[in-house]
This record gives sequence, structure tokens and C-alpha cells, in this order.
Amino acid sequence: MVVLRAIFLVILSSLILGCNNNKMSDFKSRLNIIDDKIQVMKNQIKSIEQMQFNLFVQNANITNSTAVFDPTAKGFERIYTENGIFIIALGNIVEYANGYKVLFLIGNPNAAKYSNTDVTIFYGKARAADEDYSDWKNSLKTLKTNINKVLLSGVWNNVDFILSPANKDDLSYISISINPHSIQLTSDYRNESS
Repeated sequence: MVVLRAIFLVILSSLILGCNNNKMSDFKSRLNIIDDKIQVMKNQIKSIEQMQFNLFVQNANITNSTAVFDPTAKGFERIYTENGIFIIALGNIVEYANGYKVLFLIGNPNAAKYSNTDVTIFYGKARAADEDYSDWKNSLKTLKTNINKVLLSGVWNNVDFILSPANKDDLSYISISINPHSIQLTSDYRNESS
């Protein structure tokens, strides 16, 4: 948008060189109107970005493929994966080397056990109301890893992750998504012969 405005100004200024004072005054007033309209458009873009962010958060909460946490709040989130439903809560956060060790409690309410679970965590500063959504999203740090243990059924499974590098401000927004690839069911005891 800035490039277009610069090109527009170059063309107009070349036309103005032969203009008289009345035309110059008219041109300046029109330029001020254009500047006002550009400012209105910038404000509209910020508003649209805020709506986009709100929809992102709402979508995360509706589909629950991602759990979003504010470390100062307590509670849990449901996550729906291709292979089952999980309940995730944010546990303790402690300083660790040049980052933080973050405990997630992954509840497995299913009858199956799960393993080979991919995890994606986004973390960073919470988005300020006037912050550009794209800039904020690009500022988030990412951890992609795999849980090396079985997620047992019917219990909270404690899983630690190291978020590094990170400082305290980098943990005001944390989101997590999981995707288990292996499912383990027990055999049907009714079909076992004695």
C-alpha cells in the first residue's frame, strides 16, 4: 500500500509542476482526503486482524484440536484428535537452563492406550490488542516433538517439555496439539480359552 501511494505521489507531483496556486490548494486538500482514507483503511485492517485472531481462538475452542492456555489461569481443555479425545491441563512451570520445563497433564479418558504421539507447542508473548496479528503469530516460538511414553487410559499422564530459549514473558501464551499414531487395546477376555 505504501508503494502504491509513493507511485501515486510521484505521478501527481509531476503533474503539479505546471499547476497554479488554486490547483495546488485543491490538490493538497484532495491529498489530505486520501491520507484520511488511508488511515481509515489502516484502522479497518487492524480491526479485521483482531477479528481474525478472535476467530482463531474461537475455532481452537470449538474444534478443540488445540488447547490454548494462559499460565495464570487454571483449568483444562479438551482436544479432539483423529484417534480419540484427550483432556489437557497445564501443570507446573519451572525455570530450566535457558528456558522453562513445562508440565502438561494429558488425561486419556478412552479405553485405549496411545503411543508414538506427536506434539506441537506454540509459545510466546500474549498478543497485545493493537498488535498486528501476523506479526504476533510469526513471533511465536515452536516446539515439535514426540512423547516417548504410553498415554495410559483413565489417568492423567504427566509429560514434561522443555521450552527453550524462553524467558518469563515468552510463556504468557501457550498452545498445544497432540496426534497419537499408535493405539493399543486389550484383548477381549471373553474370547480367551481357559
